[in-house]
Amino acid sequence: MSGDVLEEVPGLYGNLRLREKVLQRIWNESAFLTQDLKTDCGQSLSIKQSGEWNLAREGPDFRAATIFLDGVEQEGDVEVHFYPKDWNMHGHQSDPNYNQVILHVCLYPSQTDGLAPSTLKGRAIPQLTLLPFLTQGLEQYCEEFALASLHGTRDPLVSFVPSTNLTQNIIKYSQQRWCEKLKFAKFRLKNLGWDQACHQWFLEVLGYPRNRRNMHQLASLHPLPEWGKLDVDRTYDLVGDWKIRGVRPLNRPLHRLHQYQELMRTSPSWTNSLKSLNLPKECLLEEESVGSLSVSTYRKDIKVNLLGNIFSDSKTNTLVVDCLLPLWAAYHEEDPFALWYYWPSGDFPARLVMLAKKWELKAQGKAVENGVMQGLLQHFLLDHTMIRHQG
Repeated sequence: MSGDVLEEVPGLYGNLRLREKVLQRIWNESAFLTQDLKTDCGQSLSIKQSGEWNLAREGPDFRAATIFLDGVEQEGDVEVHFYPKDWNMHGHQSDPNYNQVILHVCLYPSQTDGLAPSTLKGRAIPQLTLLPFLTQGLEQYCEEFALASLHGTRDPLVSFVPSTNLTQNIIKYSQQRWCEKLKFAKFRLKNLGWDQACHQWFLEVLGYPRNRRNMHQLASLHPLPEWGKLDVDRTYDLVGDWKIRGVRPLNRPLHRLHQYQELMRTSPSWTNSLKSLNLPKECLLEEESVGSLSVSTYRKDIKVNLLGNIFSDSKTNTLVVDCLLPLWAAYHEEDPFALWYYWPSGDFPARLVMLAKKWELKAQGKAVENGVMQGLLQHFLLDHTMIRHQG
């Protein structure tokens, strides 16, 4: 391990500065598609134990990992880098501390047909290129990890103070996040089609942030038409590795899966209903308000008529701002940013909501609007976590 390396890498929405610890955490939490893994040299790979995360400064990133290569069990260490060339650039090929490494994990593939990394003793090390197995953009991983820390028992906001121009930046940050979600919606529609994009993203939001990967896996394994008759309990048990510690019963993934099946049984064509919603198309933020946009009317229509009154107000709001409205806008090639901004905020960490109220960031009414919370979250991400866009 050579410290927490910071690298400028291409993201879904442009270049960003990313800490290597983000990649390490993706590996540590198996936050990628773990089925049908292949090393760069074509060996089948399965992961039994990711290893013990080495947060010290010396030696490989993960100790005592257990993997299977072409069915043969291997025990040893794992090293994580952005690029294959980093192995030699960091001097690992001549460092005896790396003699027990059994797998080199890289975000990006090699740009050359060079040799595989090797130890001081000359043993070649299998290499896994992680990028094809990621389930979301790097920005989304950073956001997911940041939200998890905000929801955790530790308080990362103790030293978080507002910048002098925070109020002026809230709209700018919020619009940036809306544009990111809209681009991601277009990306999904292009690659998955309307029904599967709706199905996959809806389930992911129901599992967000701690069980999003498992929800993604279920959406991929069981397409939309299967959910009306799917044995949810059995399917849930087969996936395993659900994170429910500290999660309230109503937010647990099994409960959310049953809610989704209820939606599929009562409104099997909900994706078509979403497509047909008559929402404001082009609306400018400075010319609109909560009242002029009739936000409460649209909110009731979606909660009751589209989603069958199955989900709570907060979860409905989250589904709208993180999934339904970006997909609708991407499909119709419209930009209802003002509606998204003035929509009531959904499931944000309580401490972040408290900060918004403390700093009097709410724009209208008693509730904190989604746009205000999105802007505040972006401020937190840019200034206090592991991601920073360039240019």
